[in-house]
Amino acid sequence: MKELNQKTLLFSFAVFFVVILIFVNNRTTFQGIQGTRAGAYLVHGRCFDLDCTTLYYNGIIQQVFPFSSINAEPVIHGPMLSLEKPPQKVLILGGGDGSVLREVLKYNSVVQVVVVEPRKDLMKLARTVPSFVNCSFLDLESADCFDAPQVTLIHETAEKYLPSLYHANCDDTADYPDAFDVVFNLFHYDALAPARLTCFVRKLYITQLRDPLVPSFPRKVDIERVNTVTSLASKFNQDVILFDVKQYSEHGVSPKGFVMYSNDADTTTNWRRNDAAVNLAARQRLRKAAKPLSYYDGSVHATLVPTPRAWEDAYCAITPTPWKCKWKDQPSVQDNYDFPTSESFLKLRSRGEGSEKEVTSTIPLKKGTHIGLYDAATSIKLSKYQVRRLKEFVELTDNKWYKEFYVWLMRYGYACDVTGDEFFVSVDSLITYVNHGCTEEAINVGGWRFEKDDFWEPVSQRRSRETCIMSEIYKDVPVNTPFFEDYKTFDFEGEDERDKETQQWCP
Repeated sequence: MKELNQKTLLFSFAVFFVVILIFVNNRTTFQGIQGTRAGAYLVHGRCFDLDCTTLYYNGIIQQVFPFSSINAEPVIHGPMLSLEKPPQKVLILGGGDGSVLREVLKYNSVVQVVVVEPRKDLMKLARTVPSFVNCSFLDLESADCFDAPQVTLIHETAEKYLPSLYHANCDDTADYPDAFDVVFNLFHYDALAPARLTCFVRKLYITQLRDPLVPSFPRKVDIERVNTVTSLASKFNQDVILFDVKQYSEHGVSPKGFVMYSNDADTTTNWRRNDAAVNLAARQRLRKAAKPLSYYDGSVHATLVPTPRAWEDAYCAITPTPWKCKWKDQPSVQDNYDFPTSESFLKLRSRGEGSEKEVTSTIPLKKGTHIGLYDAATSIKLSKYQVRRLKEFVELTDNKWYKEFYVWLMRYGYACDVTGDEFFVSVDSLITYVNHGCTEEAINVGGWRFEKDDFWEPVSQRRSRETCIMSEIYKDVPVNTPFFEDYKTFDFEGEDERDKETQQWCP
């Protein structure tokens, strides 16, 4: 019996060893090579049961064939297709493997691309793999992307090259002729002084983070990195967008984090537009030979739009805890009622002798009570750009029904710029009938009072409807007391019309 157990044990170890050998051989052939060599080098192996070629630099993966397009397309086309106008001038800091350059050159509008890459050996080795830098299908007078007529190669570090773009009197409002529409910073995340960004970035600045946005468990928050993001954000006039991109390599799939800083309101809004709008932009802007993209379309773009939960966790780990991190989990009145009777505590009644309505509460509400979650849950959302186009369409067609629709939006909807300029209106909430308060004493409900220093605040970005629509009680509201809000605090292009409307409500 003892001898049988020993044989069985030895046999088991042998089988286990063979299985491990098979697994390692099928997984990759260079687990022991990564991180052990300096400079640029290629490794051929097996990735997901496919033959793959990986370009390394100092042990760090630069590009993997056949996954280079899967990795590069979301990083490039998400921002580029969000621009209000097609980009013409693009700066790539790093990018010596050629994958980003290849995607940028797919745009008809691009007339100049500057690639700043000090690692000549990396670029030289990338050229030896045709699939890495192949642009023959784009008809660019060169089969090699690096040799395309639109491309200028600068063999310097970003620290040495960027000062040539700085201006003595850098101004956020100035339009410098040599500024780039888009800047991709793929390798020099810490090389830029935040105060200098607006000197050479006209629209978008996209930077790759050293680490993925999704931290490992237990979560370790890099406060310095969070503060750097916030510092950069304060130099731009609009939104900060954080997104993860799945990166395929011989080791499997892992997320890589990117931050996009927008200096243009329309671009920020376009980042959140629907999938059909993204597909239309791709059809209009890409070269014929580049359409369709292999791995990127409107539906894929939609997966990048929500701010990653990891950044909310990082933000809320700051000491002292930001007030919005406490706000997000506070209860609301609607928590006590089932859907769709979530507003059973409200009652609609006539206002005076006319046809106007007003809403009151059937229960007493204390100061600080959260209301309006049902209002947010039943709202429809339009971008500010869409509402502006609707107004132009009404003026063009003079259509009665479109005109009445626009009037309805102006009367019951409101704008919010938490995640770009968006416009909300509820279609199934009695809180719609909260009227304008003509005096400070009458106002008893309103929106959240934001902290103006929050240039980057992921809690609101992840909960835009709740942040923009939910309200709180400003002072104790007894039973049967009508709600009043100060509508003059709302910021929108129809502000003049709104002021006229609110004046009609006041004696």
